Amino acid sequence: MDKKALKQYRSILEFEQLEFIEDNIKDKEENAEDKKNACIIKAIFMKHYFFYFNADDMNLKNLSVKHSSISCDDSEKSLNNAFTKVLNKGFLNLTNGITGRKTVYIHKNSNIPLIGTNIFGIIDRNTNCIEIKPLTGCNLNCIYCSVDEGRIGETSKTYDYVVEKDYLVQELRKLFELKNKTDKGLEVHIGPQGEPLLYSELASLIKDISTIEGVKRVSIDTNGLLLTKSLIDELIASGLTRFNISLNSMDKDLCNRISNRNYDLSHLMDMIKYIDEKYATKKRCEIIIAPVLIPGINESHINDIIGFAKNLSGIKGGIKLGIQNFLNYQGGRNPAKQKSWPEFYSLLKILEDKYHTRLILNQDDFLIEKNLVLIKPFKKNDVINADIICPGPYKNECIAATKGRCIVVHECDKQSGPIKVKIVRDKHNIFDGIIIR
Repeated sequence: MDKKALKQYRSILEFEQLEFIEDNIKDKEENAEDKKNACIIKAIFMKHYFFYFNADDMNLKNLSVKHSSISCDDSEKSLNNAFTKVLNKGFLNLTNGITGRKTVYIHKNSNIPLIGTNIFGIIDRNTNCIEIKPLTGCNLNCIYCSVDEGRIGETSKTYDYVVEKDYLVQELRKLFELKNKTDKGLEVHIGPQGEPLLYSELASLIKDISTIEGVKRVSIDTNGLLLTKSLIDELIASGLTRFNISLNSMDKDLCNRISNRNYDLSHLMDMIKYIDEKYATKKRCEIIIAPVLIPGINESHINDIIGFAKNLSGIKGGIKLGIQNFLNYQGGRNPAKQKSWPEFYSLLKILEDKYHTRLILNQDDFLIEKNLVLIKPFKKNDVINADIICPGPYKNECIAATKGRCIVVHECDKQSGPIKVKIVRDKHNIFDGIIIR
């Protein structure tokens, strides 16, 4: 047989979470001035993240890069090896297309634990409700944001984070194996430092969470602006049981001001009504309208939000009002002085009497109860040895790890290697530290 006839196929790699676009902006590639004819490819990861690479550097025969696949006339091994090098380099330069910040991809092989920070991963506050944070980054830039979210230039943050779905579910399963199973069941609350609808695998994540033994509820915090009818249907079909939607005014101009964006209030109202009519009225999914009461900014608008919520037909079956007290945080944005808790609850009581609607909610309304306490491997004031695993969200911060926990280390100018850390915070297995020299 002719040896040439033996080669009748092309090696091919196909991807679910990667897309490729040929890019003519040459300065994205290092030393691009020396590669005027280089084939620069923009790789888009999980819809909102990207990096660039030079296809010519892969040194493969008849290389073809299409929408979600790469093929060539070399062996599959050669193709795999070449693209693995591309990925390793590319993920070091991964960028969030929404915020413009560099992004750390946290996956099973990254050696980054998912417990230890309030930034990403899993938080257990010793109840039957576990918080998960699959990403950072937001489509809004709210004036009251407690975690200083926004695009690069609108915040002092320098890094974002996104967590592999399978890794998150795997570690959730391990944690839930330790939890007591009760009649109230377990809840997973998706409440990241950002907008969870930007997570491309959100529906799949919810579906996988719903299969974990003992999980009865999956809830989500969202500004709701990225919702569509088809996405709502998909999320609820996957197992979502409650939307917490942060609607802060019924006035578009004030919404624009609060969010620092062109806020599509009409669209959000349509999405809330869709959830109400199709799901909440049938008790298939709850809605909590959750405005943040910002003194002197939207306080006078709370009445309109209550009126809007009361007119939704699902108010008796699946809609609650969860008005939140704006709080001053050291690392957040503080456009006003917070009300004291007695002042806040006094106002809610007045509004309850006026509108004949419950506004003062408690843990029983959310079926939250105390559960097994997750053991802390170290405590406040301990001095420990740890290894730096990635940059922190702010300049001169790093994230270190030891004993299955992350520690956010402040005022750290090192980028890698072992460090000695004094723990300055340990509440709920969330650890902050300072470097000991």
